[in-house]
Parts: sequence; C-alpha cells; structure tokens
Amino acid sequence: MKKMIKTILTAATVILTAAGCGKYADAGSVLTTDNIPESTNLSAQVKASAVSDYIYTVHDVMNLQSFLLTGQTEDDLTEKPYDLTGNDRWDVIDLCLMKGAVSDTLPLNSEKSESELLISVNGHELTASFADSTAAAELAEKLKAEPVTVSLNEYGGFEKVGKLPWALTTTDEKIDTEPCDIMLYQGNQMTIFYNSNSWSYTKLGHIDNMTQEELKAILGEGDVSVTLSLK
Repeated sequence: MKKMIKTILTAATVILTAAGCGKYADAGSVLTTDNIPESTNLSAQVKASAVSDYIYTVHDVMNLQSFLLTGQTEDDLTEKPYDLTGNDRWDVIDLCLMKGAVSDTLPLNSEKSESELLISVNGHELTASFADSTAAAELAEKLKAEPVTVSLNEYGGFEKVGKLPWALTTTDEKIDTEPCDIMLYQGNQMTIFYNSNSWSYTKLGHIDNMTQEELKAILGEGDVSVTLSLK
C-alpha cells in the first residue's frame, strides 16, 4: 500500500509540473519514490493554523521546495506549518497551495514599478526590468539582502551564462529570446542574451534602453563577471 501511495504521488508530481504548479528550482532534480517525505512532526495546533494564521513568503516556498527535492534545507523547519492539506505529510500538493498563497503578495505583483535590476559589468551599469515571474520575484527578494557576483561563460555565440549561488523556481516555457533578454536556465543558471535562441527558459527580465550592438560591446569577448543588485 505504501509503495502504491508513493507511485500515485509521483504521478501527481509529474502532472502538476506539466501544468505549471509544482515546478522545481533545479530541472535536473526529480522527486522519486525513494526521497518523497512521508510525514511531518507538526503538532495538531500548528497544522490547524497552517492556512488561516500563517503568512507564507517566498522563503517558505523555497524551503519546502528544497526539502522536497533534497531532504535538506538551511533553515530548521521544525513545526513549520507546511502541511496545508492536513494529511500529516509534506508533498507537492502543499507546495502548489503555498505558491498560490504567496503569488498575490509577491513584491513584483504589488510593487513591480518600485524595483529594477542593476547589472554592473566591465565598468558599465545596466538597468533591467524584472519579468512577472516567481523566479524574478525570488531574485529580487534575494538581492534585498546583498548584491551577488556571477561569473558568466560565453556560449554558442548568442549568450553569456553562469551559475547563480541559489536555485530559483522554474516556470519554463518555449521562448524565442531577443537580445537583452535575461533568462533562468535549469533553475540555477542565469543567461544574458546578446543574440537570439529558441529553448525552454523562465523569464527573469530584460535590459532596458540597450541595442544589441551596445550590449555585445559591453559584455566583450569571452567570459565575464557581473554584479547583480537592486536599483
């Protein structure tokens, strides 16, 4: 019976991922029947307050997402009210419900015009508008704490791509990119396009008021380091 339940949950994960809810930060990581958490130690009182009293944040989504993928998190999740379905376990259904609870309160939904992405590269400062995506909101939230420097590698004659220090939520779709687009690839890699490509990405933003030729000149030949911060 336990094996059957795990199989059903795995199938539900695939269906929900295809539908756009329950997509995970690292596209290379997959929930299997061996690493799906079976239960939590939440008290009845905490579980009862999970939906009505607790205000979920992007950080909660990232915590649960990391727990479901790896079983490990930086934070202590003891007594966290993540059992939104009340079935004594944390699973992809809880993650979907949590994302729904967070979506209306994300900074980019309520304060989209108040923050922009500042990209410092080769002595230039480029301003980008954030995309309306969960990943972009998570990136903005991360940059509130401190700027981050990312090493970007030249790839394919159309992009600079490098690994972020953390994973972000993917909502991948087939996209024909344009110069100055900023995309999330495989959940933890940021790509700045100076030419076009067609692939599955999650939108992070777009560099404003910049031509393709200007961007190529600023990024230069080969690899480059960029510093991301909020403007």
